[in-house]
Amino acid sequence: AGAVARNLRGPYRFVVLRPKETSYWAKIALFKNGLFPPGARVLYLDLDSIIVGSLDFVRDLPLANGTLYMVPSLSYIPLQWNSSTMLWRANTLGYLANGFTESDKLAYPKGDQQYLYRRAKAVTSFDRGLFLSYKRDIRPTEKVPPEARVVMFHGYPMPHEVNQPWVVSNWGP
Repeated sequence: AGAVARNLRGPYRFVVLRPKETSYWAKIALFKNGLFPPGARVLYLDLDSIIVGSLDFVRDLPLANGTLYMVPSLSYIPLQWNSSTMLWRANTLGYLANGFTESDKLAYPKGDQQYLYRRAKAVTSFDRGLFLSYKRDIRPTEKVPPEARVVMFHGYPMPHEVNQPWVVSNWGP
């Protein structure tokens, strides 16, 4: 919550969800209608993401009903999106949650990202230069470009396992 407060001006509501499901599949429930105020902008960040710059730009992104912003794939899996950071209007993507069944877990073995890639009707890409992978973009040099906004720690190491000054100053309260 502290990192959001430092990097997002103006009013916002911070929500922590504690889903029954503890795997990445729990993210699909975020799209249920009625979970957030109708039409509200919903910005989702994985807890293993580090905010390193202003998030104010998300207020100005064009966001049509039914559009889902995601980060282009951080892995070498082509034609997929990364769900570490997402933005959408509440109550406009309910079909993603309503249509989800247990059999989808088998049908989409690469997880929620593959499911969203195949099922979301309108996905728009965040600027990849603003959302970086620790493993691919930062770890080789341990330097965070000044234009970066979020560094995503997908897999290992986790943020608390990296003792770099930029992690220590941006991670935590």
